[in-house]
Amino acid sequence: MPAVSWMAIKPMYEVLKFHEFKKSLSRAILATAVWLGIAFLVLAVCENCLAFQQNDVPQKAAQQQGEAEQENSNAPASLDGESLKLAQGYVRKLSDPDYAIRQRATRALWEIGEPAIPLLENVLEIGRGESKVRASDLLILIRIGLRPDVDAQVASIVSGFLEREQSVQIRVVQKLCSLNQRKVAMKLIQLVESKSERDTLFDSCFRTVVDAEEALRLGDFDKFERWISDSAANQHNQLFYFYYLWTEGTLDQEIERLKPLAAKEIEAARLYAEKLEQKSSDSKQAKPKQSGGGKAAQKNAKPEPPPRQRELRKLIGLLRFLERSDEAIAFADKLFDKDDRRKLTHTILMENGRWKDLADLIVDATLPKAANPKAANPKGAGGKDAKKVGRPEDLKNGLGFIAEGYRRAVIQFYAGADEDLEKTIAAIEKKISEGARKKKGKLDPHPVNSTHATLLQYLLQFDRSLKYQTLKRDSSTFDLLVANNRYEKLFEVFKLKSFEDRELYFNRRLLNIQSLCQMTNRMRVESVNRSNELAQQRDDAINMYMKVVSLLASLGLDEEAEYYYRRLYFEFSDDAAYVIRPTIVALRNIGAYESMWEIAKLEAERSPQISLLNQLLGELGYDPMLLEFLDSQLQSRYKNPIERYRRVAKLIKSPTVSHDETEQLWELLEGIDAGKNPEAMNLLFLIWDVDKNMFFQPKAREEDWLVAKQLLAQGDFLLAAQKFEAIALIEGDAVGYAKAWYAYDRAGESQKAKTMRLLFALKFDPDEAYDYPDEFNGMHWQALPFDAYRLHDCLVEDTIEENCYYIWRMTQDDKKKVIPPKQAMVRCQLLRFNYIESPYMEGSESDHPNFIGGCLATDDTRQAVDWFRKLADYRPADSGLVENVFPALNKNGGREIVDEMFEKVSNDFFDILKRFPDSSLFLNNYAWACACSERNVQNAIAISKRAVAARPGRAGYWDTLAELYFVDKQYDLAIETIRKAIVLNPMREYYQEQLAKFEKAKASAMSEPDTGVQQ
Repeated sequence: MPAVSWMAIKPMYEVLKFHEFKKSLSRAILATAVWLGIAFLVLAVCENCLAFQQNDVPQKAAQQQGEAEQENSNAPASLDGESLKLAQGYVRKLSDPDYAIRQRATRALWEIGEPAIPLLENVLEIGRGESKVRASDLLILIRIGLRPDVDAQVASIVSGFLEREQSVQIRVVQKLCSLNQRKVAMKLIQLVESKSERDTLFDSCFRTVVDAEEALRLGDFDKFERWISDSAANQHNQLFYFYYLWTEGTLDQEIERLKPLAAKEIEAARLYAEKLEQKSSDSKQAKPKQSGGGKAAQKNAKPEPPPRQRELRKLIGLLRFLERSDEAIAFADKLFDKDDRRKLTHTILMENGRWKDLADLIVDATLPKAANPKAANPKGAGGKDAKKVGRPEDLKNGLGFIAEGYRRAVIQFYAGADEDLEKTIAAIEKKISEGARKKKGKLDPHPVNSTHATLLQYLLQFDRSLKYQTLKRDSSTFDLLVANNRYEKLFEVFKLKSFEDRELYFNRRLLNIQSLCQMTNRMRVESVNRSNELAQQRDDAINMYMKVVSLLASLGLDEEAEYYYRRLYFEFSDDAAYVIRPTIVALRNIGAYESMWEIAKLEAERSPQISLLNQLLGELGYDPMLLEFLDSQLQSRYKNPIERYRRVAKLIKSPTVSHDETEQLWELLEGIDAGKNPEAMNLLFLIWDVDKNMFFQPKAREEDWLVAKQLLAQGDFLLAAQKFEAIALIEGDAVGYAKAWYAYDRAGESQKAKTMRLLFALKFDPDEAYDYPDEFNGMHWQALPFDAYRLHDCLVEDTIEENCYYIWRMTQDDKKKVIPPKQAMVRCQLLRFNYIESPYMEGSESDHPNFIGGCLATDDTRQAVDWFRKLADYRPADSGLVENVFPALNKNGGREIVDEMFEKVSNDFFDILKRFPDSSLFLNNYAWACACSERNVQNAIAISKRAVAARPGRAGYWDTLAELYFVDKQYDLAIETIRKAIVLNPMREYYQEQLAKFEKAKASAMSEPDTGVQQ
C-alpha cells in the first residue's frame, strides 16, 4: 500500500468529522423528543388518575374551586354530602378524553336539573374548552325547563342559542314556534340580555301564524282555538281572539267576564289614590326639619307603581268596538290616569258624533295657571287637588279639554252652538283687527290671518274669509278662486274682464318671463345659485301663465287660448323646453290640430335623431278627430290606407304606454263586449298595432279568475266559492279568501263561510285596505276591513290620528266604501279634528259633500238640506254636488226642496254663462245638473247640443246628451248618442254600462202595454 501524505487526506477527514457531528446531533434531538413525549404522556395519565381518585388535585386549584362553590352555590339542601360530591364528579368528567364518559356526565347533570346550576355556572367562569361549551348548553336547557326526554330536534335547536347571531336566533325562535314550542321560545328569549334584541325576537316569535291558517283550512277548530287563546300570545293573537269571539257572537260573554276584573282594578286604583292622599297629608303635618336617617330612608324607599288597569282598558276597547258608547264613557271615567281618562272620553265622544257633549267639556285656556288641569294635578294622583282651584264645575270632573281659537270654533260648529261659535270667531277677528290697527290699518299677511280665512272657508263663509285672505295675483290666489268657482272675484283680482284686459295681462306676463330668462342665462356664468333661483321664478311664471290660458280654454275662448299657447311656444321653447309637450297636449284638447301638428313637425325636424314627433304624440291617446286630421296629413305620402294607419299608429298609441302593453290593454278592455262595436274595436287594434287573435288569450291565472267570476255571476255560488278558495290557497291572497267567504255565504255553507272569513282576517292588512279590487261589491267582506282595524285600534291604540288616517284611506273612493255612511260622516269630523291641532285645515272643502251624503244615507234629510244650502252659497255652480245629492232627495220625496235647490244652482250657472256664453265646460255642466235633477230637460238638451258642437271630441259631453235623452224617454236617441261616446272612448266601461241601461229601459218600455195615459 503506498504511503499517503497528511495534506492529501485532511480535507476528507474534515468532511467525515462534519458528517459524524451531524449524525450525533440528530440522535440527540430524537432522544430528547422521545423522552419529552414520554414525560408528557406520564403527566397526562397521572393527572387523569388523580382526577378519578379526587385525592391529588393541586392544593391551589382545589382551594379556588372550593371558594367559588361556597360563594356562588345556591344549591338546595338535596345537593349536600354524597350527592354534591357526585355532582362535582360529573362536572369534572365534562372534560374527560373519552366521549362516552362526557356524554354520560352531561346526561346526569341534565337529570339533576336546577340544583346543578351553581356548579355549571362555576365551570363557565374557570372552565375551558369543551367542558365550558357543555356547561353553557346545559344551563340553557335547564333554565328553559326542558327535560332529557324532550325531542332531540328541539334540544339541538336550543343548544348554543346565546352565542349565535341574531339572524340565526330569529330562525331558531320561528322553528320552535312551528314545532308548537312557543312557550319554550318565550323562555329562551328571556335569557337574552339586550332588551332591544329581546323585543325583536318576540316579534319574530309571533309573526308565525302558519299553524292557525293550517288549522282553519283543515277545519280543526279545536287547534285553532288553542292557538288564539295561547297564554303566551301577543297582541296579534289577542286581537284575533276577540275578533273570533265577535264572529261567533260571544263577545258579550267576554265583556261580562271582564267587568268583575275591571271592578277589582278600579277598587285597587281607589285604594292607591287614598294612600297617596294620606302620604301627602302626613308630609304636610310633619315638621319642616327631619333627621338625616329619615331623608335617606325616604329616598331609598321604592314607590309603589300606579295601577295600569289593563283589563279595564280592554273592556273599554271592546265596548267601543260594539259602539256601546255610554258604557264605554262610564268605564273610561274610572281610569286612574287623568290624561288617559280625558283623552279616551273625548275620542269616544267624537267616534259617535256627540259634539255637544264634547263642547260642554271645553275648558277656557285663558284661565289662571292653577285652573289648568295639568298644573293643578301634575302627578295625576286622583282628582282632589283639582277641586281646590275653586271653580264651580271643578274643571268638569277632570275631563275638561283645553281649547281656544280655531279648535274651539270647530267643536262649537259641529255641536251646533251657533251663538258660542260666533263669539269665538268675533274674538279672533278682534285680535286681528287690533293688530291691523297697530299697523295703521294695513292688513298684514300674517299666518294667523290666513289660518282664520281657512277656518271661515271650512265654516262655509267664503265671502267673509276673503277679508282676511291676502289676495295677490299669484298661483295660490288663482287656485283658491277657481276651486270655489268665484270667477267674478278672479276676473276682478287678475283684471281679465275684457279682451283688452286679458291682452294687457298676457303681454306683461310674457315680458316678465322674457326678463327672467335673460337674467337666468346671464347669471349662469356669474353665480350658479342665483341662476337656479331665477330659473325657479321663471318656471313659476310660466306655470301661472299656462293656468290662466287653460282657464280661457275651459270658458270657451278657444281662439284666444290657441294664440297665447302659440306665443308661449315660439318665444320660450328654446329657454324652457319643458313647455313643448304641455303645449301640444293643450292645443289638441281644444281641437287646434293644425297648430299642434305645426309645432310637432318643428320639434321633429329639430331633433330627428330621437324621433321627437313620435314621442310628443305617443301619449295622447285615441282621438277620432285627431286620427282624421293625421290621416289627411299623411294621404299624400302614403296611398295605401293600411300603411297609412300603421304610420298613424306610431303617433297615436294606447292610453297606457308600457313595456308590457298587451297585458295592460287586456286589463283595460276586460268587460267590454267587442261584439257590440266590431268596427271601433277593429280600428283600435289596427291603430294600436296589436294582433287581435293573440290578444284575447288570457293567462292561466286570469282564466281561473274569469271562470270564478262567471260562476258567481251565474249564481253557481258553491262552485265559485271552491274556485276562489283554490286560487287563495295557491296565491295566499286575502281577496281570494274574501270572495270565497261571500260565495260560500250565498251558497248556504255557513261553516265554510266562517272559515274563509277568519282566513281573510288573518291575511288582512289595514295598510292595504284601499288596494282591494273594487269590482267585487259584496258588502259582507267590504265591512270587515274597518271592523278588523277598528278592533285593533280599540285594543291597542288610544290615539285619534291612527283611526282617522285609516278610515280616511278606506273611504276615499265611493266604489270602495267599507264603512257605513254614518261612520263616513263621523270620519270627516275626526279628520277635521285632527287638522285643527295644526290648526291648518288642508283640503277641507272635500269633506262637506261627505257630510251631505252621510245625512242622506241615515235619512236625516233636514240636516242634508241645511248642509246643501250652506255649501251651494260657498261653492256656486257645482254640478258634482247636484249629481251626488239630487237623486237621493228625489227618491226620498223631497221634490219641493229639490226645486228650491235647482233654482239656486241654475242662477249660478246662468251668471257665468252670461259672461262666457260659449263655454263648453259650463254648458255641459249645467246640462248634466238638469239631467241629475230631472228638471228643465228640454232646454238642457238644446244647451247640451251646444256643448257637443263646441267640443265634438269629448266623450263626456255626448254622455250628458245621451243621459238627457234617457230622462226624456227618447231611448233610441239615447242609445244612438251613447254609441258616439263609446266610439270616442271605447276603453271606459261606464259608457258600456250606460248603453246597457238605455237598452234595458227601451225593452221595458216596449213590453209595457200602452194605456194612453201620459206619465
